[in-house]
Amino acid sequence: MILGGRLRGKTRAVHYNGWEAIYFDHDLETLKGLADLAAQAGAERYVLDDGWFRGRPDDRSGLGDWTVDPAKYPGGLTPLIDHVRGLGMDFGLWVEPEMANADSDLLRAHPDWVLGDPGRDQPLGRGQYVLDLTRPEVAQNIFGQIDALLAGNAIGYLKWDMNRDLTHALSGGRAAVHNQTLAVYALMDRLRAAHPTVEIESCSSGGGRADYEILKRADRIWTSDCNDPIERQAIQRGFSIFFPPEVMGSHVGAAASHTTARTSSLDLRAMTALGGHMGIEADLRAFTPDERDRLAAAIAVHKSLRADLHAGRTLRLEHPDPGCLAFANVGRAASWSPPPRWRRRRPPRWRRCGSWAWSPIRPMRSR
Repeated sequence: MILGGRLRGKTRAVHYNGWEAIYFDHDLETLKGLADLAAQAGAERYVLDDGWFRGRPDDRSGLGDWTVDPAKYPGGLTPLIDHVRGLGMDFGLWVEPEMANADSDLLRAHPDWVLGDPGRDQPLGRGQYVLDLTRPEVAQNIFGQIDALLAGNAIGYLKWDMNRDLTHALSGGRAAVHNQTLAVYALMDRLRAAHPTVEIESCSSGGGRADYEILKRADRIWTSDCNDPIERQAIQRGFSIFFPPEVMGSHVGAAASHTTARTSSLDLRAMTALGGHMGIEADLRAFTPDERDRLAAAIAVHKSLRADLHAGRTLRLEHPDPGCLAFANVGRAASWSPPPRWRRRRPPRWRRCGSWAWSPIRPMRSR
């Protein structure tokens, strides 16, 4: 069985993640305003992404120093957390515990804590190094930092990222990929034991760490950093072959995708995100009032179907044209149907992903 008892039957909170809204430009009042808009849209969890910790103006410094940046958050995270929880949402936080930048207090004090061959230059990935968690003192340091962060703040969720490959992965002159992986599991296990109510999302530049062993520790997998709905249709279909939809992070992104620059309608973006563990990752300030209303309506539909979407059988309806994708979810009674306003205007039609052709289809109605 893929999901253990810890994951089965759990209601999956609708996320708001502000990464593509602010990137590293953290401002408390801006973040509070985004939280207000997220709550109005129906979000149930607010995730603060990269850039909240000290020495982190961009992605070239700060990793390894897991304390709140006093310049960005002079009162700590508490004012933002209190605001988010006051809106009825859980609060989540991005971390990347396995990594460190050379420009960090951690590596300035312990340059030998990098996973690699001390006799050779260790290549950078995304401007960062991998910490050698097979060494007990390294694992203890990172555990202590994250443990203190969770103990001192009302954080219910960690987005656990991992943004580079293990290259030249040596420890004590011996190959260490396997032991490093076990050390990551051990670190997660310790944190889960110390904070059993905190949920963890497995993220590795998107879906780089999606496997059954990580699901013993993670509650959600971030499927891809690409929120373009056309790309996502294929990505999520492939993901669904191996994993159930309730652990598939799927967000409504911006109209113009930040990864492909392709523009898509809100209806397509919302429909693509609706069937997984739904969320929003966009600057809601840029949405028109009508778009906010339509987004809220889509999230309401997701919530009304959530129990079936996350408990039924997912079927892939095969089609000889690879540009056509279709899904059905067999729960108590769940299927897709075009919105009534579409049926009034014209016969239901099915968009072929990746092309401009359209194919008429018969509507499938819920019973």
